[in-house]
Amino acid sequence: MDSTVSTIKSNENDVEIKFSNGETKKYDYIVGCDGVHSNIRNSIFHKSDFEHYREWRTWYFWADKKFTPRHTITTYTDPQRLVSIFDEGDKSLCTLFAPVSHKNWDEEETRIERLNKTFGNFTSVFPEILNGINATDIVPTDLTIIKLKKWHEGRVVLLGDAAHAMEPYAALGASMAMEDAYVLSGELLKIKNGLAYEQAFNDYEKKRRLRVKDAKKTNWYLELLIAKKSRTINTAVKFACKVIPMQLLTKNLRKILKKDI
Repeated sequence: MDSTVSTIKSNENDVEIKFSNGETKKYDYIVGCDGVHSNIRNSIFHKSDFEHYREWRTWYFWADKKFTPRHTITTYTDPQRLVSIFDEGDKSLCTLFAPVSHKNWDEEETRIERLNKTFGNFTSVFPEILNGINATDIVPTDLTIIKLKKWHEGRVVLLGDAAHAMEPYAALGASMAMEDAYVLSGELLKIKNGLAYEQAFNDYEKKRRLRVKDAKKTNWYLELLIAKKSRTINTAVKFACKVIPMQLLTKNLRKILKKDI
């Protein structure tokens, strides 16, 4: 909205926000759902040691729908490289993964050239999939683990990746954020019936931590299968996936889907 949060101050009866455009407003509560590099989170905790980089980078972009069959997800794996292409109806959503130090900034001027060099001899879709794609159409982000002792401070509460970043291997990040919002909404409604907001925030966090923990286990399990730096391990996993029953590979995901939120 052409402005960002500069400072947040929780008072006894409200929370005050100063925006980058100089405007100041007061609210009953603030819900921070602004992603893994959350500005809201950084404003209320005033430190950055809860962000731990994995030294892997992923690039997202939209491509022509011809690159994946209908209703499918196509994944190519190789040591230190991973490409996933999702059918999204009119387009294909492409995600590319490779080990990169977070200290090495992803320059737009050389982005296409570097991606072709990194992935060009890896799959049959390169370099065609990047034809007509501008560097500005590609969104890079460094994979990060978020470790917070608590998800709220004063009248400010976090949800989604701002509270518990989900790496993309199991594609559960948006789902966990939506579940967070659903549960948090229920707890906030209880405040109208006299429950203290501190207790509502505590109850929300308590309910969600176990579920998020299960989701992270699923994510970690899939990461072991598809994101490896060793060629020997990668070859062994590819062979194992051909003989392991699909139910075994997806048991953790099915467990999450069966549980009530």
